[in-house]
Order: sequence, then C-alpha cells, then structure tokens
Amino acid sequence: MEKLHAFRLTPQNLPALAAFMARARPQWWDEAGAAGQLSGTELTIGTVGWLLGRDEAHPAGWLLCRELFLYRCLEVECCGFFEQGRFFLEHRLGALFDEAERYARAKGCTALRTAMGSEGFSIHGRPLGEIGRELQALAAPGRKDFHWLLAQGFRPAGTPCKGGIGSAMITYCCSRTSGLRRRRRSCRQTGKKSGTRRSRRSRRSWSGHE
Repeated sequence: MEKLHAFRLTPQNLPALAAFMARARPQWWDEAGAAGQLSGTELTIGTVGWLLGRDEAHPAGWLLCRELFLYRCLEVECCGFFEQGRFFLEHRLGALFDEAERYARAKGCTALRTAMGSEGFSIHGRPLGEIGRELQALAAPGRKDFHWLLAQGFRPAGTPCKGGIGSAMITYCCSRTSGLRRRRRSCRQTGKKSGTRRSRRSRRSWSGHE
C-alpha cells in the first residue's frame, strides 16, 4: 500500500475532499453537501479537519471536527476511509486522530470526543437500566471501531435517550482526555451536545455507523 500523509483541511484542498466524500459515500452527501459540511462555522462552533492521502489532491480519508469553544471540547463530526472499494471508519484513521489530539492540546481543549450509534452493542434496542451499570456491562463484540477507540485511550460515557416505543438507546461519547488540561473532567461534565449544529443528514451519517 502506498504511503499516505496527513494534511490540514484548507480552502484550497477542500473541493478535492468534498468530491472524494461524495464518491465514497453518495448516500450521505452530494458534492455540494459535503463542501457545506466541511466549511460550516458559527460564533460558538469552529470547524477543523484533516485529510489523508498520497497528496492533497488525492484524498483517501478524512476526519472533520467541530471545536465547541464554550465547552473547550473538540468533537468528531464525521470521518471515513476508502480502500479497495470498501468504506471504513475510525480504525483506519490513526494518523488523523493523532493530528486532532495535537490540535486539541494546543488549543487547551479538555476533551476529544466522538459519538456512535448503538448497533452491535449489548444495549441496542432494549429498555435501559441504571446508566452506570449499563456502561460497566457494555459489550460490543462486532464493533471494531469501538474497540479501536478504547485501545487509543477513549472511554465510554453516555446518557439515555428515546429510541422508539418501549425502548431506549445510549449515545456514546468516547472522550480522549488523558494528558489534556483538567483531565478529570469527563465528557458529560464538559457538556452534552447542546450548541452542536448538525444537519439531519450529518446526524444520520455519524450516528448510523455500520
């Protein structure tokens, strides 16, 4: 496999990445939609990202984050890696997560976090008990992305939400706080998702992991 390099997302390489994302996952974005998500910004939310490729014009993967200024938190918005016709998530993007962690440290963030849907977890599609016990007993034997995050130093946290009649689900934030300032603050303590701007399409793409 050819050597790939990490590049910071810029206005110059954004069009090539948007076109790549639309080709890699057309059910999530068209090219204009991908470009809009990559460039979105607000007063309380910043956008920062990185792409992976042999050069900036030929991306093979990406990691897009929202910087939540009020919560001093960097949160993964969406990511992906395309190889030999197959689409992968976090566990092919170690170099970009390293870039994100360096950025978070430099900006004084208290957490680097990401979220995923409950498919493949032991809590999927059933009523939940006490949240702390559910987290302690959590199992996800088929979720390579989750186990890769744990190996990278992330840890699960979450709050229950409605998942349909008679059931509930947990949205997990795996916060990589080790070594960041005020390391004892958990994802839940640094704030829930209030203030995070996500379109319906981007919510589906991120929380509906394969």
